[in-house]
Amino acid sequence: MNVAKLREFYEADWAAKDGAPPKFDPTLAQRQDRIARALRPIMNGRSPREVRVLDASCGGGFFVSFFRQLGVDVVGADISANAILRARRLNPSTRFVAASAETALPFANSSFHVVWFGDTLAHLFDGHNALSEFNRVLKPGGHLILTTPFHGRLKNLAIALFSFSTHFNPDHYHIRFYDRRGLASSLKWAGFTPRHWSGIGRSWPFWKSFFVVAAKTDVPGPPPARLELGLLGEQL
Repeated sequence: MNVAKLREFYEADWAAKDGAPPKFDPTLAQRQDRIARALRPIMNGRSPREVRVLDASCGGGFFVSFFRQLGVDVVGADISANAILRARRLNPSTRFVAASAETALPFANSSFHVVWFGDTLAHLFDGHNALSEFNRVLKPGGHLILTTPFHGRLKNLAIALFSFSTHFNPDHYHIRFYDRRGLASSLKWAGFTPRHWSGIGRSWPFWKSFFVVAAKTDVPGPPPARLELGLLGEQL
């Protein structure tokens, strides 16, 4: 993976967004409500300021602002320095770092109680390394909270029949597509055990995204074996 090229791509993308109004997110309030509810048992009697949260793909900083409103100690990270400039304008007193979990996060082991990763997992070339890095920076018993686009059988059938070329546009940001089984497998491989599954946006079986709360319960396993061309050819 060429990290420099990847960073260049996102820098250009966020530079183009600068000054433009943020894209409307119809699930924003729903995601924020689910996060707030998920944090209550995680706090386990601690005051909000004692809970450290990493927004691991902070973008323009809207969820950083939300975490600050909840009173937790939040740090924002993003691969794009341009995104961080935008986020810092909203949150001038918050710590931000330009970093990607696909390579390495500049935090010590066991630094955070919670990692929030909103709708970004589907964009990554190396999802396993990102999830493993989240495991590393989480404290023992810490939690990963994430959303990622939902793919279930009925929704996939509808996509195939009515919007395949749009949904799987080769120029789209999304390069990975998770059903529940695939996402659960990825989380388990990285040392996480899902504690809560639900969907947000629209209704089942056409949810927009998964909402998952997963506890750190083990160390990550080795990177999963990639499909070999010979085996793939035999299956076709």
